Amino acid sequence: MHSFGLRRQIRSVKSTAKITRAQELIATSRIVKAQERVKSSRPYASRSAGAVGAGQLNSGINHPLLKERTDVKRTAVLVITSDRGFCGGYNSNVIREAESLIKKLRDEGKEPVPYVVGSKGRSVRFRDREIAGQWSGFSDRPGFDDAERIGRRLAADFLREAEEEGRSVRSTWSTPSSSPC
Repeated sequence: MHSFGLRRQIRSVKSTAKITRAQELIATSRIVKAQERVKSSRPYASRSAGAVGAGQLNSGINHPLLKERTDVKRTAVLVITSDRGFCGGYNSNVIREAESLIKKLRDEGKEPVPYVVGSKGRSVRFRDREIAGQWSGFSDRPGFDDAERIGRRLAADFLREAEEEGRSVRSTWSTPSSSPC
């Protein structure tokens, strides 16, 4: 009687291990697909950046988002993690790199301001720093709307700080009216 219960428990553990392994494989394939989408968007991003730079030079636009700054005191750090587990070392590697970057920025005398995408990164407080912005729920299928919402928040925070520092800001960008979370 006792050995029957033990055999059943062994089968149950083996079954759970198989399910977990299958979920890890699915998550890994999703990460690979996401990385491929990012890689395929690089030429577009590069050309867009070039077009914006050329437009700025030729039009004489004077906007804080288009100016290179040397007097940087605060720096946004965008940390992109997943919403679920089973991503191998992805989340831990991203968080480790973010912490390393934050330490480097502090050593340079700058104040890092973390923004986190993905629920796995929300639990990390980056050495007792408050997270300035958080988004989650779309990491397995991120879309343009998600990226636009994050980009608008980062730009709005940058422009608000530029105004607080007394730099003139003329912006035609609209800012989000509600919290991103």
